[in-house]
Amino acid sequence: MWDPVSNPSLVTKALPIITILTFAATGSEMDVFSVISNMETNEKKGLSSYLFYPKYSIMDPEYTYSVSAYQTASGTADIMSHIFEVYFNGQKGAYLQEQIMEGMLKTCVHYGPIACKDPENYEVRANLMWTASWAINGFISCGKRGAWACHPMKHQLRKG
Repeated sequence: MWDPVSNPSLVTKALPIITILTFAATGSEMDVFSVISNMETNEKKGLSSYLFYPKYSIMDPEYTYSVSAYQTASGTADIMSHIFEVYFNGQKGAYLQEQIMEGMLKTCVHYGPIACKDPENYEVRANLMWTASWAINGFISCGKRGAWACHPMKHQLRKG
């Protein structure tokens, strides 16, 4: 699997992708990104292609009820890091996107702790799920690109 990660030009076609969301964080249900880890070399690398857009995504908050409090907190931090990458880029002139991002961050701050304490709360899980999807699907970065410099640091911090 490392060949296409090392050489993305090898990705020329893909089977239709259908996702079933069981964890609110990565946004895989609405984006073109993938990440793979090599535990032997302690590497974590990403790969993206428009061929990776899911054709269909099943998003039922009840499928996230079994996620542990630790993983829920980690997922909420991941959602927030996706937003921070775009929000803190110093670029001016994207007022609407900034307001949306602030609302998304408030959603994480409000619902993340509740989800850890009340994992079967449908409203809480639905809001985190929806925020995760929109945090990385490209919408908030319209007119406001992210540098994605901080996100890899979060991966390192999570290892400890």
